[in-house]
Amino acid sequence: RRVVPEGDPFGATFGVLCTGFCAWARGREPWLTCLDAAAPKYGDTLVADVRQLVACVTLMVPAPIFWSLFDQQSSRWTFQVCYSSAEA
Repeated sequence: RRVVPEGDPFGATFGVLCTGFCAWARGREPWLTCLDAAAPKYGDTLVADVRQLVACVTLMVPAPIFWSLFDQQSSRWTFQVCYSSAEA
């Protein structure tokens, strides 16, 4: 049986991030972390889920950047630049 989510999960996630970072940027509330500022509005469960999502994204983002730069290491244009003459 398929369970349809209630509300907008992407909007709620974006709302937690925006609320947390705006409160952190203002610096008015003495929160433990910036995402804790969104707990009164969105609830502790959603804030904990967004915190786990941020941890996963932080872990996964460097991998494609590394492999895209590593793949350019032996491409044709790199060889062409190395073997071309500097006198044009």
